[in-house]
Amino acid sequence: MLLNRMNAGACKHLLNELFAIDGKNIGISYLCISMGASDLSEQPFSYNDLPEGQALFVKQNLGPAFNAAKLKTKIIVYDHNADKISYPLTVTLSGDSVKRNPAYYILAHAAKFVRPGFVRIASNEIEGLPNVAFKTEDGEKVLIVLNESGMLKKFNLFYKGKAVQVVLENGAAGTFVW
Repeated sequence: MLLNRMNAGACKHLLNELFAIDGKNIGISYLCISMGASDLSEQPFSYNDLPEGQALFVKQNLGPAFNAAKLKTKIIVYDHNADKISYPLTVTLSGDSVKRNPAYYILAHAAKFVRPGFVRIASNEIEGLPNVAFKTEDGEKVLIVLNESGMLKKFNLFYKGKAVQVVLENGAAGTFVW
């Protein structure tokens, strides 16, 4: 609904920033909109609990806007992080200004390096360094690591018998492509 309140140029710029894959755009390849209860919901609710006008907005505005911008983004469902009710991107009600919160940058980072068609592959579980790895369609590897250990962490990346030592400060995330 808020996109409807933006001027056409600002709305187009925002949609391109989010869903186009060229330049500095982040290339989100799907959009999730909450459509009902999940196993993590505090209380059960149904598909009838959608905010008023949400389904109509997707059908009449968001979908057509994606088509007009020639974006191939799939609109699926948005599932909050169980206890977090904020969206990764907040569009203010006052004009066309856009406020991006930390979750936006996390989503943007992952969307930039992990594209449709990539396949999740195994990676080691290292205490304090949650990580996820993918194989690209071209056979490259992508690894995203977060240091939540509370201290500087060193670890090794191994490939074809060779190792590279990586250092991540506490709270830092790293993305490695090879």
